Amino acid sequence: MAASNTNSQQLVIIPTVIIGNPINSYREQIKLLKESANKAKSINDLLNIKRQATVLEELIFKLQKEYDIDNETLILAAETRLRLQRKFIKLLLQLKHQKSINEEINIPSFKELGIGKNSFAQLQFLGQASSSNFIKVITILKRDLKNGNLKAFSLSNIVRELRSLSIVSDEDPHSVSFSPLIKPSDNWNFSPVRFQRLDGEDKEGWGYIPGDIYANCLWFYAKPEDLVVAPMAGTGQIKKVYDYRESWMGKHKFDINLKMFDLNPRGVYKKFIKKNDLTEILPIVDADYIVIDIPYYGMANQQYSTKTKDIANLTNYEDWKEAIHKVAQNCYKSQKQGSLCTVITPNYRDVSTGKILMVTDDTREAWITCGYVLYDKAYASRRIQQQQSIAIARMNNMAKSKRILLSDISEILTFQKF
Repeated sequence: MAASNTNSQQLVIIPTVIIGNPINSYREQIKLLKESANKAKSINDLLNIKRQATVLEELIFKLQKEYDIDNETLILAAETRLRLQRKFIKLLLQLKHQKSINEEINIPSFKELGIGKNSFAQLQFLGQASSSNFIKVITILKRDLKNGNLKAFSLSNIVRELRSLSIVSDEDPHSVSFSPLIKPSDNWNFSPVRFQRLDGEDKEGWGYIPGDIYANCLWFYAKPEDLVVAPMAGTGQIKKVYDYRESWMGKHKFDINLKMFDLNPRGVYKKFIKKNDLTEILPIVDADYIVIDIPYYGMANQQYSTKTKDIANLTNYEDWKEAIHKVAQNCYKSQKQGSLCTVITPNYRDVSTGKILMVTDDTREAWITCGYVLYDKAYASRRIQQQQSIAIARMNNMAKSKRILLSDISEILTFQKF
């Protein structure tokens, strides 16, 4: 499948018919790549080896099902490629520093190296990251790949993780830094989104909030060792956010006791979610913190189930408000005095009919009527404008024409049991 020229440190990968065990063959190629990288004497040699690692990874990915190649081999190829990218950029940055001192040092231009400005910015961030952060991110991404929560081990993924990590650096152990994922204001908008849809949530219409919102809720409203309850957990996004808390808590990491429930448990974390109807009961005593992304009225009909008692399927607004009031009552019964409960919801506007419902005000009234007081409030975009599609353009034109605003902002209402 491959040939190696040890004199010029070139490794040429040639896809041909695989003879023998394909896993052994690919792992041997990965081994050769590492050996060649250790012997590389120039930036061009290292660049070629890095490119060949990319080709090998893509080849394994394409032939994985056909040759029944285990996921470990693909992950190993991806990790090797990322490590070579890091080694390449560290050498390039070192040469650029030396050139600033000695102008006679010859360094290929970005064009000659085939690197665009955006790619270089990402590579530079990768090369300048501390070794401890790089290893932590590699570990996080490998776990995501194994769990099926990540499809690509890309440079963009690792740079995003490194930016989110923002843990105390190796060079300055006394510095105090916080992840950019944690917002310093009540404007909780995220670009790019760190915790995107889980696998199985690929329907664009399905209810979904960025896991980044859960991260901020846990950071600002939960305390170490708290009993935290997600009674409408959906596919368990909050568990993924919590499991990967080191990436956004950093050195301030703390543990909680997380319990999840849902009327329709589903998704990759289904086994951790207990089936429960929140309009009837919340089987928890003395919860310290409850966080609920309630089904948005008029926006989630038939998305989670066909059950008539599913709040998402209630088309009559008075019925919906009654169900939400029952939810607030059951939360109140399950909480300690002084504990917090966060509810996430937007208002409702129908551009085609002109119907406007102040859902956030009615939701607040339900919780206050049950004995809570409003403790805090934040705002997050539903990101309906992020898709520059024809459908969105038409909706925007209709909203302007009919003078009806679209509901793009969700209110994150946090109440305290009085």
